[in-house]
Amino acid sequence: MPAYTVTLPVAAEPAHVWAFVNDYANWADLFPGYQGHRLAPDGRSVWTIKGDLGMFARLVEVEVGVIVGDGSEGARFTVKGLTEKVQAEGAFLTRPLGPGRAELTFVLDVRAGGAMAPMINALLRPALPRMMEGFARSLVTRIESGEVEVPG
Repeated sequence: MPAYTVTLPVAAEPAHVWAFVNDYANWADLFPGYQGHRLAPDGRSVWTIKGDLGMFARLVEVEVGVIVGDGSEGARFTVKGLTEKVQAEGAFLTRPLGPGRAELTFVLDVRAGGAMAPMINALLRPALPRMMEGFARSLVTRIESGEVEVPG
């Protein structure tokens, strides 16, 4: 089960960080392999992601659902593969560091299924830290840049 956690400081109030990550339209394009998304009738969203693990590259559709989002500490989410056997759980967590500063933690735990699962998981283990570090740093940069207006 490849899993990775990255925590970075952000030069923004925790409430601003939370408001920003709570709307995935603010950051979805930063997620590795993101191709697009659409809303499902039940409030979940279906994302198209280009998975590229060397010899394994393909478009994958996954259903993303928020399972907890309280606005004070963050949100947890689930991911279920629709076109591939993959499941994931993750979270965006925030906590104050002082005036105008917060800490953002991004957690992702991915599990491939099916006959190729051992190989896919083995390829994910070294790739996941690089992908998640890049994503988290891009996310912090966008939050701090003020590029996206967050109601507040």
